[in-house]
Amino acid sequence: MRGTIITIAALLVGIYWGANNLLAQQAATKPAPAGVSISKILEEQQKKTKTTDSQVSMSKLVWLGAHNSPMNKGDKWRYYQQTGTLKQQWAAGARAFKVPIHWFNPGLTITGKIVGEAEKVVGEVKKEVKKVAKEVASGAKKVASAVEGLFKKSKKKSKTVKKSSPSRTSRTSSSSRQSIPSLCHEPDGSSNCKLTLWTRKDNADPRPAVNFFRELKQLLAANPNEIVILLPESFLHKRSEANGAVGKNALIALQQVIKGSGLGGLVYNLDKKYRNEDWPSREELLKQGKRVIILVDGPSPYNDVSFYKETQFDLNKSNNCEMRRGGRIGKNFFLMNHFREISLISGSTLHKAFQVGAKVGSPISGLVAKQWPSLAKNLKKASFTNYKSLNSKANLKRRYCMCKKQEGIAPNILLLDFVEQG
Repeated sequence: MRGTIITIAALLVGIYWGANNLLAQQAATKPAPAGVSISKILEEQQKKTKTTDSQVSMSKLVWLGAHNSPMNKGDKWRYYQQTGTLKQQWAAGARAFKVPIHWFNPGLTITGKIVGEAEKVVGEVKKEVKKVAKEVASGAKKVASAVEGLFKKSKKKSKTVKKSSPSRTSRTSSSSRQSIPSLCHEPDGSSNCKLTLWTRKDNADPRPAVNFFRELKQLLAANPNEIVILLPESFLHKRSEANGAVGKNALIALQQVIKGSGLGGLVYNLDKKYRNEDWPSREELLKQGKRVIILVDGPSPYNDVSFYKETQFDLNKSNNCEMRRGGRIGKNFFLMNHFREISLISGSTLHKAFQVGAKVGSPISGLVAKQWPSLAKNLKKASFTNYKSLNSKANLKRRYCMCKKQEGIAPNILLLDFVEQG
């Protein structure tokens, strides 16, 4: 099985790097203030109102949202949902960010275990070499004796390797063995981000989630009148032996990430009445120094899914206003998901690789189908999408108006892939 995995990795990397260079990123557009009606859909309505955006309820505004914001080309992803980094998404006008969070322990990956064992062996050899070097000065007899002792000691250690301390199987230091909330993209929250490692450039480890939120804190510090909405998709309740998170508390872990990033003091927790009533205005939140609203999909120490309704994920299956949760009931905040669940940007390197594979009958499909049947099934459904068209004003307006008529309230967040396009 390990040989098959390595073969798959080699083929994927070979095709990836053998394809044409990645398309140049589009120039970032000028930023728009948070909570301002970013979409041009509401321009005519705004011209008719006498109130300013700051005085309007937060649940009456439209926000541009970046789906899977951390999974972007700039942050070492091969398969990504955004081209630009967080800073570039911000420049394009995004003020709402979907953020998948999983447990990841680098010491429990295949590579981590191999590297850990190698480091242990190298360390032992170094110690013995130093001892032998000291004996050289005393003559050949002592050298021979030392070498003999080395082999005896090595044999003895091999019998007790299973009893060795876990602290000696690390990749580098004790901190690298800890299971930490990380930015991973995959359906199985208990897998230790197995799929993520294959979809990252150079099979790089996923980034700690706290780093992403620290970047967001810096953007907020540089833009004191901005308010953002965070949409963590938390898999932190998926604790397993594979990710080393058994016994960890999902709620505390997410709180520690937010506080550790410096965002803790900026978070505004919605009162339960706001599930069905208008939210406070931007002006009210800014006066309180609160500039972050968190809506968690998953176990939440903050606001949860009971505060909003949302459409289905996949535009391939639900291209109108089919609801995922909260349809046609109370809920005074509305998330319109506007992306394809498994999609590649037209003209990208991966798109070209798939085209080449289809022409020559790539062996990858058979290997993937054997190793990961569900992944292979999904790859067959992958869409190659022109996001300038999908994210166009006309397309967004069609769904926006349809959902507003159906649900009785206008969508508040337009959650898109590739926010800088369209």
